Amino acid sequence: MRAFLIIVSFYSLLACKSLGVVSTDDTPYTNLYIDELEQLYTVSSNNTIKKFDREGKLQFEYSDNTLGPITNFDVSNPLQLLVFHKNFQTVKIFDRTLNLTTQIDLNKLDLFEIQTVASSNDNRIWVFDELNQELLKIDKNGNIQGRNNDLRLRLKTNATPHYMVEYQNKVYMFDKEHGLLIFNNFGEFIEKRAFFRHQDFRYAQGTLFYQEYTDLVTYQIENAERVSVYYADKFQKGSNHYIIDKKTIYLEGEKIFIKE
Repeated sequence: MRAFLIIVSFYSLLACKSLGVVSTDDTPYTNLYIDELEQLYTVSSNNTIKKFDREGKLQFEYSDNTLGPITNFDVSNPLQLLVFHKNFQTVKIFDRTLNLTTQIDLNKLDLFEIQTVASSNDNRIWVFDELNQELLKIDKNGNIQGRNNDLRLRLKTNATPHYMVEYQNKVYMFDKEHGLLIFNNFGEFIEKRAFFRHQDFRYAQGTLFYQEYTDLVTYQIENAERVSVYYADKFQKGSNHYIIDKKTIYLEGEKIFIKE
């Protein structure tokens, strides 16, 4: 395991705790993810995944650079972490220790040009089949558990989602043309909602986070509640900003910052 330096500084005057996790390798983190237990995950440009506890201590690490970039990393279910390599149409499933348990080649299931996948709360996988416009659920053996009607019957045009996630027994699918498409836990279409952000948002614990001018916006996907926080000074450095339980969490180069 690589050595890690943990830097903790306290600013009593500001009542602010700042914790930086510094990697000894030279590869900056490119994406930061937070699960339901406030555990942290980073993905580097060389496809190295690292898991940290909520205080920033490194727990586990996994690396594989043979399948192209990681397109989706779904940590919404901490017991089933999902990685999707779109270029190779491959889904990987990890346990909570980043041990690879399953690898699925979607092409072998006659599923082609899949753009996004998501973890389900019953340890299965949601896959949107763009060719047939169906939201499918498959198990770890690649068996299709259920099919649904052609979504074009409801939308009149094709859906081309770039991200989806399951939360509170509903599937939320984000599409640049149709907005937010919502399905029940059986994969049946319920409704669509106006939400026209592209891929510049992050997700954690039922909330989207994205920048809008000088504000960091939080958007609750369950009830569409939207809150803006003035954030201009913090945008000048770092990326992947989250506000979780009054803590600000973000990336800056090879560091994760957690501020209270």
